[in-house]
Amino acid sequence: MAQRSRRRALPSAWPIAGGRITVGLVVGKLTEGATQRQLVALARGLDRRRHAVVVYCLSAHLQPHGPQLEAEGHVVRQIHGRSDTRRLVALARALRRDGIDIVHGFGWSGGAYASLAARLARIVTVVASVPRTADRGSGATGYVRGEALRRATVVLAESHAEATRLHVAFAVPRERLRIVYDGVALARFRVPTRFEGLRDRVRGGPAVIAASAPWTSDQARATLTTAAVAVLAARPDARFVWFVPREHAAATDAWSRAQGFPATLVTDADGRARDLGHTTVLWAVGSERTVLTCIVETMAAGRAVIASRSADSERIILDGATGLLCEPGNAGALAAATIELVHDGGRRRELGHAARGRAERCFSVTQLVADVAAVYQHALLGLIGAEPAPDAAADPAALVGPASLAKDR
Repeated sequence: MAQRSRRRALPSAWPIAGGRITVGLVVGKLTEGATQRQLVALARGLDRRRHAVVVYCLSAHLQPHGPQLEAEGHVVRQIHGRSDTRRLVALARALRRDGIDIVHGFGWSGGAYASLAARLARIVTVVASVPRTADRGSGATGYVRGEALRRATVVLAESHAEATRLHVAFAVPRERLRIVYDGVALARFRVPTRFEGLRDRVRGGPAVIAASAPWTSDQARATLTTAAVAVLAARPDARFVWFVPREHAAATDAWSRAQGFPATLVTDADGRARDLGHTTVLWAVGSERTVLTCIVETMAAGRAVIASRSADSERIILDGATGLLCEPGNAGALAAATIELVHDGGRRRELGHAARGRAERCFSVTQLVADVAAVYQHALLGLIGAEPAPDAAADPAALVGPASLAKDR
């Protein structure tokens, strides 16, 4: 007996024919947070001539984004239910009632409910993965996480490393994975002016070395220690700024002081945006999501980046044109490249200027929305999940979704 196809037919109002896609965005709560900010950016950024947006909140926590979205003309619905099962059924009914064409789940709860409810309603589903998705979980939690990811039409990962972990930990088919790098609000980052470059050449000043890394990793710490010692030998006036998650700040500060080079610790996004304006060079060690975010933010600030080579950094940075790449763990190469850029202000500014241009073209919030909209179209057309699985080991670029990266090379 032939297996029954699970692929949903195209919506009657497909935008190619002049209609609109109705998109359902599902999230656990609409409080402040990175997940919520991404949802709001997507709701605001999608072209209203081609998309209608309905937001579903799975809790009573609607402030502050719920009223803001409603004031902007979006529909916001709170999904009630005394149990998980009732809430799931209520969401599925709401999706059918609102004529949703594609569902996009955010966060663990939003992704799980969106995937399972959309399956009940026979709707195409996009699930956005969240940090630490490598944590499979155990028992019922692990089972629900795995089912939500495996049953989604598309799973969006924010890095190649994360996509690989999703495939290994949750058995998500590679052909359903798409990588969409997070977008940055370019207006938050002040770009250096020509006057500032002239002032730097006249006045000079200490070199400010910022760093983002997996701060609990002994290997990353060893690389940073060796590189910092070498830089201080060449530039004793160098100062260090560590971009550290709040939960790792105390341990990182103790380690840095023990190594003999106390650093300024920055734990919040606003502080990072402010300090990047005074940074000479950023060290990006590793391929974690926080590190990749710092790379893109530094590029948006028009500053030079030296990053560990990985599948993700090679896609974000054009080596020698918008930044520099060195082999992972090679502290000597990291220090040598840093000393060269510290002494060559012209080269440093050239890299920073090119990096800002690439951030504008490929990593803005506008580009993020365009990349996600393209995923919606491909999913509804049945172009995702039907092709043979790419061999990510042989071709790391195979899983990268945004066409903007390929065009900008």
